[in-house]
Amino acid sequence: MKKFRFSLQTVHNVRELKRDNAERDLVAAGVELDEAKAHLEEVLSLRQKAVNQYCDLHQSSQIEATTVVMHTNYIGSLMELERLARHSIARNERHVASKREVLIEASRDSETTANLRDRQFERHVLETARKEQLLLDEMAVLAVARHRSSNS
Repeated sequence: MKKFRFSLQTVHNVRELKRDNAERDLVAAGVELDEAKAHLEEVLSLRQKAVNQYCDLHQSSQIEATTVVMHTNYIGSLMELERLARHSIARNERHVASKREVLIEASRDSETTANLRDRQFERHVLETARKEQLLLDEMAVLAVARHRSSNS
């Protein structure tokens, strides 16, 4: 039986490699998104804590103007960090979406060549079976002819 050889195996290997790389890129982008979300949570927690401290300080009778300015500046800087963190999350979400699209396209390409390989293999098996059957038929005809010639 002739060994099956897929004519586009190199193309399929390249497409598989691209799909694997796209999967890794998507995972990396997802990790970056998770880190950005964790950073936002940290900033929100720090801001809430600073606001609570400011409220406690404001309710006490021991409030100084410099302390108020320091707390206000600190809370303002945390609000700016929050804005930047939200911007980073939005950018990372877009990045994840684009990486997901690349993975979908790479998977589709890889699946296309895999399906083509499967169909070529099926044709190969059928063709090989047909050739083997023709050979067996020919051997049977020769055997019958030999048997008849030896009986005559």
